[in-house]
Amino acid sequence: MNRNERIAIIGAGMAGLACAKALRRKGAAVTVFDKSRGLGGRLASRRGDGVQFDHGAQYISAHTPGFTAFMEACLADGAAALWRPDIHDGRESKGGSDKWYVGLPGMSGLVKPLADGIDVKLSHTATSLRREGEEWALGFQEGTTEQMFRTVVLAIPAEQARSLLRGFAGAFPELHAVATAPCLAAMAAFDEPAGLSFDVRRFNDGPLAWVARNSSKPSRPTALEQWVFHAAPEWSRVHLEHDKHDIAARIMKEARHLFGPLPVPSHLSGHRWRYAFVEKAAGTPCLFDPALRLGLAGDWCIGPRVEAAYESGLALAERIA
Repeated sequence: MNRNERIAIIGAGMAGLACAKALRRKGAAVTVFDKSRGLGGRLASRRGDGVQFDHGAQYISAHTPGFTAFMEACLADGAAALWRPDIHDGRESKGGSDKWYVGLPGMSGLVKPLADGIDVKLSHTATSLRREGEEWALGFQEGTTEQMFRTVVLAIPAEQARSLLRGFAGAFPELHAVATAPCLAAMAAFDEPAGLSFDVRRFNDGPLAWVARNSSKPSRPTALEQWVFHAAPEWSRVHLEHDKHDIAARIMKEARHLFGPLPVPSHLSGHRWRYAFVEKAAGTPCLFDPALRLGLAGDWCIGPRVEAAYESGLALAERIA
């Protein structure tokens, strides 16, 4: 890799920023673009009017030595804390053996150390990718002038990558086998106790997959009880195109059916994660075409874990270098 090589990375989630940090350490000129207004992708938080919800990834566990070292460094630097909720699975209550890491002050705090020193451009939606000689011309929805790069990395959901690649998707047959499930979320705050005797409850079947007392996490606002509800994949598929307010109301209806009466929320909002949970992975740490100087990374390469996204980003950085 030419140390002055200009590299564009689409996606400021864990995979994209891990890749960017590794390439930057090798001397590459890296620019990261993301359509959102903040870092983290599904490591997202919603804030406002005294409430805060981690409405995407709820926590992180670490198993590989490299990612464990990264998470422990986040702990030491104050970018992460350990969450020890009261967990109920069905009728059984257990604590679990894995450490559960959460970001500070929200989940996106976990990727901010990776973004330090990186040129990150938010609110940039990549809409076109075309070859011009030996380089890539990258265009954006926001109407800015096309920018030229020698190497391009797509660290976005596989479905979005297929759309952006268009005529070049044939270079990566593994990409077409990837399947991802959606997840609809509701965020609710209550002025009075909700009357639920747990911090986390997980379900193997039914309309809901996850219910968590967000205000039980370290350094979250506690003036109100704040809860996050994640719908199961099949329920999410059925209701995917509903209005977000309707999504939130329907999820709360399912919660009342499961738990009985709940207070009227003082805050209620919904969110649609179209590409939330990897059902079928590509089966490779990353994808890279050295002739095209085009690479792809994400949890969908390996499996449905934030750790997989991190490992995929690092693997791609090594392939590029």
